[in-house]
Amino acid sequence: MQTLYNIRRFSTSFVTNGVRTKTKVFKSVQSDRLIVDFEKLESKKLKKQKDFNNTPVVDASAQKLLSELLGRELPENESINSRTPFTAKELLTIFKQPNLRLQYKVLGTSGRQIQDSLLVDNDVQKFLERDDLLRAKQLAKLARFQGLFAYGTIIEYLLKKGQINDAFDIFMNLKKAGYKLKGRFYNILISGYADAISKRGGSADVSNARIEQLYRSFQKDHSDYNSEVSIIHVNSLLKVFRKGKRIDLGLSLYDSLKHLRDGKNRLKPDIRTYTELIRLLSIPSTPTDNDRNLIPFKDIVNRAETVFFNAQHNMHIKLDSYLVRAYISLYAYCGDLKLRARTITIIREWYRVSSIEEIKQQIDHKVYHKKLWEKITVDRTRCLNDEDNVRLLSSNEINHNKTKRFDPDESIIRIYKELCYLFKIPCTYSEYAKVPKDEKKKIIGKVNLTDDKLKSGGKKAAEQRPKSEAKI
Repeated sequence: MQTLYNIRRFSTSFVTNGVRTKTKVFKSVQSDRLIVDFEKLESKKLKKQKDFNNTPVVDASAQKLLSELLGRELPENESINSRTPFTAKELLTIFKQPNLRLQYKVLGTSGRQIQDSLLVDNDVQKFLERDDLLRAKQLAKLARFQGLFAYGTIIEYLLKKGQINDAFDIFMNLKKAGYKLKGRFYNILISGYADAISKRGGSADVSNARIEQLYRSFQKDHSDYNSEVSIIHVNSLLKVFRKGKRIDLGLSLYDSLKHLRDGKNRLKPDIRTYTELIRLLSIPSTPTDNDRNLIPFKDIVNRAETVFFNAQHNMHIKLDSYLVRAYISLYAYCGDLKLRARTITIIREWYRVSSIEEIKQQIDHKVYHKKLWEKITVDRTRCLNDEDNVRLLSSNEINHNKTKRFDPDESIIRIYKELCYLFKIPCTYSEYAKVPKDEKKKIIGKVNLTDDKLKSGGKKAAEQRPKSEAKI
């Protein structure tokens, strides 16, 4: 039965085609002219032309075209491909001319290959491995939507090279062109901005103008309920603002989490959000045009106290040592003696550096080493005036639950010892009692006189230590 069915189907197709042919012949005889299917012919012609345009030129044609375009003779019998050496100026000249087949030849691709995003990204990676950035960018540009993933690879490459502003320019050009960028772009760009190191200064070389553009671009996607935007991007962006010393943008971004979205779409801060914000508040503000970044220190203190209070009462997060350390750093190196004395209480509340009885002791900020305080390099603008109205957390609110204290690391121990010596109180940290006498003298003999460099204060500072501390 199967064989008969195949024969019948085969025969039917011939009969059908024969009927169609007879119909065409009959119409042609009646109209006294040959009837041609022009639509079919035009379709074949367009397909042939498209296949031709998607194919790169041959070597002979490429050599002739390039010789005329560049004004120099190329070596004979040299194959033109993606590895053919050209100067940057010559490549720009080639990419500006409209002959795409010649560009395909120089890039080592074809019109069909650039329709596959995976192939495009693989070729771009090969170009970047050879530091051939111009070819990589042109290939991603020709691929259009299929080159978006490759653009992310290029941005990541530029950030690793420290070319932060160039990476941002590519990102903004894609936004202006109307491309809908996914979360991968924000992950690469914002994280790369935060982690990139400038070859000149050792910090992120990002201009204020580009930081503001990045902020506006992110806020637009944030307000448009872009599902690709997450709290991870907010945290990385806060890190960018910290490196760029833009406290104003960081506070604006944090405040926008409350009102830009509603319901389930709202981005909820996590432990890193609070940590990055307090670390941002801990750096000195940098005044720019119209002093828009110069935030009064009293406002910074009020903000920090509110953020730390909210973090402790947020039932969805678990406080860690990083957040507490950021909170301590805000006051440990400020120019206000009262806040520095309060830092001792904060350290005792959150770290196992003292007994429970010592936590309840009040630190008198008026009793301190005046000569040592004069030698310490501090930012005198980061201090409170008598008329400043600030609300500091009480001793009961500093560690609200009173259920957890962290083991101190070296930085916390160092800060605690320095503050104890400054305010003439004994440092009874138990770990120092276990250290041998020789090592104990080395540790106790180091006093930091500068907050920015955290270096030893020398022999005089060691000799000025109180006897009670020397016996620890």
